[in-house]
Amino acid sequence: MAENSYVPPVVTNSLPEDDSVQEAEYFAELQCHVNSLLIRGIVFSVIWILGFGSAYSVFLAFQAWRIIRRSKGAVRGMGRVWWCFIVGGIGIGMLALGLILMFINSR
Repeated sequence: MAENSYVPPVVTNSLPEDDSVQEAEYFAELQCHVNSLLIRGIVFSVIWILGFGSAYSVFLAFQAWRIIRRSKGAVRGMGRVWWCFIVGGIGIGMLALGLILMFINSR
């Protein structure tokens, strides 16, 4: 079995100080990491898994949003971040509504 050698890049507030090639590679790695976060977020927002998938989707969206914000426009994906926030939030709301209805009906 092949071992997964992917290690997500370390997100810092500063850019690499070398040349523009290294900077481009840095942002390309960040973009790949954000893409993988958001793909998982979209999948889990749709799958739902009794609200846990939606909560995980919102968590992943928050991580991706922080990376995008710190990149100052070099990393893209805000549309997918909003998708995860909105659809994941709806799933969490459905879970909360279901729990409230179960509590009311049990009385």
